[in-house]
Amino acid sequence: MKPSLIQCLQKLKHEARQRLADHYSCRNDPTSLAEAIIQWMLRGGTAKGFHPWEQILLDELILPRGDRWLPEGMAELNHPSLSPACLRTACILLRRRGLLFRIRKEFGEWVYWCPREIRRACLAAKSEASSQREQPPIRPEKESSRGLWDPLFQFAVQLEQGGIPLTREQRVARPVERKLEAELDLDDRGLNLSLWGGGTGSAALQLMADFAARLGFLREEKGKWRADPDCLEGWLGLSWDSRIAQLFQLTETVLLEDRPGWDGLWWRMTAHSEGWARWRDTCLGWLEVIGDARKLPAVVEEAEERWLAPLDTMGWVERGTYRGHRYWRWTPWSPPAGPEIPEMKGYVKPDFEVLLPPFFSLYRRFLLAQFADDMGGDQLSVYALTASSVRRGAERGISADEMMELLQEISGYPPPQNVRESLIRWAGGGHPVLEEAWLLRLPPGSHHRLSDEDRAAWGLESLADGLYRVPQSQIESVRKGWSDRGTPVIEPPGETPWWKNEPAAQPVFTEGQEEPLLVDGHYPALEEAVPGFKQLPKVWTEGLRPYHPSTLRQLIKQAIQMELDLLCAPGDGDPIRLTPVTVFRDGDRWMVDGQDELGGNQRFSLEEISAVRLLAPWKELF
Repeated sequence: MKPSLIQCLQKLKHEARQRLADHYSCRNDPTSLAEAIIQWMLRGGTAKGFHPWEQILLDELILPRGDRWLPEGMAELNHPSLSPACLRTACILLRRRGLLFRIRKEFGEWVYWCPREIRRACLAAKSEASSQREQPPIRPEKESSRGLWDPLFQFAVQLEQGGIPLTREQRVARPVERKLEAELDLDDRGLNLSLWGGGTGSAALQLMADFAARLGFLREEKGKWRADPDCLEGWLGLSWDSRIAQLFQLTETVLLEDRPGWDGLWWRMTAHSEGWARWRDTCLGWLEVIGDARKLPAVVEEAEERWLAPLDTMGWVERGTYRGHRYWRWTPWSPPAGPEIPEMKGYVKPDFEVLLPPFFSLYRRFLLAQFADDMGGDQLSVYALTASSVRRGAERGISADEMMELLQEISGYPPPQNVRESLIRWAGGGHPVLEEAWLLRLPPGSHHRLSDEDRAAWGLESLADGLYRVPQSQIESVRKGWSDRGTPVIEPPGETPWWKNEPAAQPVFTEGQEEPLLVDGHYPALEEAVPGFKQLPKVWTEGLRPYHPSTLRQLIKQAIQMELDLLCAPGDGDPIRLTPVTVFRDGDRWMVDGQDELGGNQRFSLEEISAVRLLAPWKELF
């Protein structure tokens, strides 16, 4: 994930942050600096005291490039009114304002990066607030009651329960795909023209595999896709706020990888927080800001196919039609809508169905899936307790007591009597049961004693004199009880399935936290725009003067090598600014080709040039 503004500021040296803090009159910590920079931009700061070179480069970074890195050589930029030396100087100026950062990528490549917060603040400052239209009476084309996490959860269950076999070509066989599509229960028609569609395999399965791999819990092992226990446990243990923020930002990252130039469209969409919006107006609002409204018909169609339809499939937006126009809105749980995630309990029915609300704990739902069959459902997720599903859970090491304990956690009440009796019967199944159990053994002659209150509170079952069976749910209570008495219990090492342990509290998700970042942390000097400039003969840079033909050729070749501009006087004419591109011999004459400051092509004979001077671009700023 590409770094945020705060992450870039964190990597700057103290001196560089202090220089920025002095410029913006704020504290030098990254959070305060980021807030000051964004507020400065929203107040139209780029229109005050900004050099034209800076504005041209910033517009280039925001509008056509969008969410792309800018290679340090800037070969991809070819602005007619800015020479390479001016572009490099503009980079230095933007870095000195904290709007651009020099970052080292893998394999040592240096690039420039304008964080998303900067780009979107600039877009917001350029745009006019859109007036709220009267809400049309639109019914969504489909009811969205759950988001991307739901099929992703089903995919994770399949990975953990035996894995997903792959063919020799490292693909999922079609019969297996069809079974998985039924389990995922995801209408993938909206993915047909997305980056996950168009291939030979299932678009829904490609989407799930892509996100699972990016989240870290998909791995390939012995010809199968399997779950990475540590990463899956961490994902299941996230709070709902963090999980939704994580998936939403990952969705943004993936979509912008596919269409980095549409960064402004994503900004326009996330700026809309409430109610229905006409899709054409959303696209037009973005294109008008970047001055490219003529592309509207093509963009409306392509952006719906590549972005809006997949977002609908993933549960982030709803779509509808009114009077022949496409409308869209964020679903209630999408971050732009500012959701409040409710905490709700489930329900265990006497007919062996377990009903779970949309935002029930995914970790507990994962435990339930070990001994109950998923039956789908619209508003609620429905699981069925059957003899075969309970037997499956028992074979995975879940006792009837543990099943009943989980069902009580789900509903807040003990399960119905008939459900409890059936769980006990099905978990045993009339067959001998070989299971692991926790035993509390008091050494013979020990002075440690258990009171009747202890045995009742901990649910201990006496097996022999000084030997008790401890319910799984009471292990921590027994540990704590003996520890509080100053006699901690001794336990042999052992392993239990990872999903039997309550996941540790996960940190709140923060943007881009996974990627290591190497930022050039110093505060750049303007002279860094042209490395080696100080080693040039001073006479070349101090004034406009004539030169011997051989010296003139040497001077121009040096300017071409260092991508410097010249001030040259052709004959008796007025001096012009020239960016030399090549110097060559044409018969008996030496010629120079270059571009003037308006981007026009120019060609001169060296004999025509009466005087010349190498320009230091930073000296033209003041």
